[in-house]
Amino acid sequence: MATWWFSGFDWVRFHSLAPVLRRAASVQELRSSNDPQVSELAYSLDEELLMTQACNRILGELCTRQPFVTCGVSLPELVRAVRKRSAGEEVADVLTDLALSGHNIEAWFKADEGLMGLLKPEEVEHLASHLAACMRESPSPEESRGVLGWARRLKPVTTQDDLLEELASVVSAAEADGQGLAAVLEE
Repeated sequence: MATWWFSGFDWVRFHSLAPVLRRAASVQELRSSNDPQVSELAYSLDEELLMTQACNRILGELCTRQPFVTCGVSLPELVRAVRKRSAGEEVADVLTDLALSGHNIEAWFKADEGLMGLLKPEEVEHLASHLAACMRESPSPEESRGVLGWARRLKPVTTQDDLLEELASVVSAAEADGQGLAAVLEE
């Protein structure tokens, strides 16, 4: 099963790595990079790996930042839960675009897994403001009837609301540090 996670993203580090990664023609070439972190990571990669995948992995390792949140529910479930809030439409649209549309992913590091979408710091500010409005509002209550209603109330409290709170914390930390945000897919 695919797992999504979101974390801060260091655009300053990205811009320092981009010229090195863009011009490299092979993993072997990355191993002789002047950047010791790039060189070290390149030695952990298979030489036959496509360069787009190699660049994506290196950027994922060197540019993502703590804290991060793992999407314990499916991404569509999270987006659906956010959309149920009257202030959640913009947040749901940004998350969908971030994760599924390859937002700010360039051809030289586009891969089927790893970094799937990136927000720039100004886009994180936009998301943070809408997320704050969304968090102030409680979700639309579901009508609970009979035994099923009671059973729903007895479920463990690992909900989309908890995930949304953790995501808000990650977005807030990224905004405070002037970072972007990364959506990462692990197969």
